[in-house]
Amino acid sequence: ISCGLLAGSSLGHVQGYLYSKYENKETGEKPYHEFMYYLHILSLPVMLYSEGGEFWNQINSISNGEQSIIRISWQEIDLSISVPKIPLIFAAVILCNYGGVYSAYALSANVSAVTLNILLTLRKVFTIALSTHYLGTNFHAYQWCGSTLVFAGALIYTFASQDRKQERFEDEKLKKA
Repeated sequence: ISCGLLAGSSLGHVQGYLYSKYENKETGEKPYHEFMYYLHILSLPVMLYSEGGEFWNQINSISNGEQSIIRISWQEIDLSISVPKIPLIFAAVILCNYGGVYSAYALSANVSAVTLNILLTLRKVFTIALSTHYLGTNFHAYQWCGSTLVFAGALIYTFASQDRKQERFEDEKLKKA
């Protein structure tokens, strides 16, 4: 997780630089759609190359797995389709991940890199906490300690940034007067 946080932080700062360089000067719109598209399109060949033939072996095993029956009934039409179960779950996961990635890129266009990394770290901590609760595993002392540090850091950052906004607001008020 630490390596991922460091890499994500670096990427966030690079994105901030690129947003400032390529934003539309007239509307202020930042090209996060393009960033998301190019990052994912350019990384797919790298993933396929690094995985070799294992990727296609997995695709074949997924399509030959357990079947699920989808029934569609409407008026006098009764249609049953048998499809592999895993690709349905896989499609649902892809749609959910797309929503998450799209939201993260949209957020990165509107907040600072530090704020984005704090929010993404909080999301990871909530995901870990929910999964440990859902799966019924114990949350160990180190996990409680790490979660407490993350929440404390997020609260400190929130209060510090609110204080800075209040100071800027008061400074602007004094300048106008």
